[in-house]
Amino acid sequence: MNHRPNLGLIGWLRCTSLFEGLTLLALVGIAVSLKYLSGIPGLVSVIDPIHGGAFLVFLVVLLALIPRTPWTRVELARLAIGAFVNAKLLQRKAQALHGVPTGQHKLQAAAKTR
Repeated sequence: MNHRPNLGLIGWLRCTSLFEGLTLLALVGIAVSLKYLSGIPGLVSVIDPIHGGAFLVFLVVLLALIPRTPWTRVELARLAIGAFVNAKLLQRKAQALHGVPTGQHKLQAAAKTR
């Protein structure tokens, strides 16, 4: 089994996560609202399969990435709850795999150079 992280897949996961989140907002915020508030059900039948497809693509990319990247249980649980809270998590994970300092590590690195 290849345990080498694939940074391209993390980028794909970020993109698919955000797209899935946007389609969910469109489905719930626009299509379902129009269906129940205005009696216009047609948009749900258009956006629903788009959201379903986006979610399936997100799952495929996530399942491809899990064995290649060290994830904590908290990170995996967080990935399951929402697209927009994951953007920073995925950015930090990609930076960590690249060896780029983030957060507290930036402060420690700056203190060492002084």
